[in-house]
Amino acid sequence: GMIGLGLLEAVSEADVLAHADPDDADRDGISGRTNFAADVLLGVRRLGRFGVKATQPSVLQQAAGAYRGDVGVTSSIFPAGPCTAMQPACLEREAQRDDGAPEIADVQLALVEFYSRHLAVPVRRGWDDSTGTFVAEVLRGREMFHESGCAGCHVPSFRTGVAAGSVLGDVDLFELTQPATPLATLSDQTIWPWTDMLLHDMGGWCAPTARETPTGAPCTDGADCAWVRRCDGLADGLTQGEASGTEWRTPPLWGLGLVQVVNPRAGFLHDGRARTIEEAILWHDGEARAARDRFVAASRADRAALLAFLGSM
Repeated sequence: GMIGLGLLEAVSEADVLAHADPDDADRDGISGRTNFAADVLLGVRRLGRFGVKATQPSVLQQAAGAYRGDVGVTSSIFPAGPCTAMQPACLEREAQRDDGAPEIADVQLALVEFYSRHLAVPVRRGWDDSTGTFVAEVLRGREMFHESGCAGCHVPSFRTGVAAGSVLGDVDLFELTQPATPLATLSDQTIWPWTDMLLHDMGGWCAPTARETPTGAPCTDGADCAWVRRCDGLADGLTQGEASGTEWRTPPLWGLGLVQVVNPRAGFLHDGRARTIEEAILWHDGEARAARDRFVAASRADRAALLAFLGSM
């Protein structure tokens, strides 16, 4: 989701790296890994925080990458169009662009970045003003969340540092000014995103690619003969940076309970395959298998309490 991105960006690299355990040194079955990625404007490699495989180091670059990859709009960060060698018409249109100038100006991109960084996290539900705490079921669900081991990846809380201003500069409606000033609204806050922003192996496997017809029959050529890769579980077989085909960034849970309020047709997990939060839990495997199995083995009341806790996010 889009909420709280600026707060996640303002957490120091050191605080995120403190949760990394690539060799599972503590033998808890959880081995969070980093995915460092190139920061195109700064010319350095930085911790990846955004995207389903933590492939982008900043909100700005994530936005510019989405403009280019999703809708084909170039920017000063990604000035080349998204054409591949197999798309001659796309390459021809790219070559015919009048001046080669980016299709979105820096000031427009900075406005999108500013909006994306400041979109607020919703207030939690389930609070009882009469007792000054959450209702009993939500409190029990929080206990279940920790007892089941979910917090091993979905780390509850961080403290933001000083949120730097945009690399592009301070933005108003018409211009950018340098130097950029820090963003006080995102700085020095205790946040509860329920993520470690690290990669975890979520299990599954992918078969080698093969050529098949739409009915699944082997083939070698023809218009209906396509390359197919069949995957099981949450695996997608795609390597992105240092992330393998079975690894995913831990998604933040804040706002989870409002996803289907905003869009009743929305699904969960990276591709929306889970129709409910419960289904999303049951898809967990790999490093999350033990936590999933504890959820399955729990009593109906405890499972309901955990779901109530997640729904209160």
